[in-house]
Amino acid sequence: MKAEVKVSMNYMQLKNKAREKLRSEEGYALAVRRMIEPEPVFGD
Repeated sequence: MKAEVKVSMNYMQLKNKAREKLRSEEGYALAVRRMIEPEPVFGD
């Protein structure tokens, strides 16, 4: 039995678009900010 792998071209395009945004100064700053923001314990 052969395994079959399907790749969505739309997924690949969106992934590349997100990667490009993260490479910008603004995107990098936002990513760093999100890394240090803790989630509230009780979901306020």
